[in-house]
Amino acid sequence: LQIVRTCRSTGIEMPDSPKFYEQARKNDTVEMVLKRIADKYDRDGIKCDLVFVALFSSEQYAQVKSCGDITFGLVTQCILPKTISDVAIKKNYSTMLNIAMKINMKIGGINTKLLDD
Repeated sequence: LQIVRTCRSTGIEMPDSPKFYEQARKNDTVEMVLKRIADKYDRDGIKCDLVFVALFSSEQYAQVKSCGDITFGLVTQCILPKTISDVAIKKNYSTMLNIAMKINMKIGGINTKLLDD
């Protein structure tokens, strides 16, 4: 994935592939999918650093943030179809870099630092 390469180029450690992949089923709610993800990490005793969420529409964003970040304590990075298009098809580096900086901040990294006097 290009986003993984971009993150690595900015110093963010990323695995080659996700620990696991969860796809929404036909009648799933956002909460159901995120609960399965949280439960899987809990069962396996693994700390979840980040969950990428491909959204179908921006209306799902608030649900993902509420359920993921607040209810289940999952750090989430939402990606809309337009963003996926910008990254995958148009190879828009500035979009990839922006996502990488957001990810870095969410996982505790520092994007900028003031110079000492």
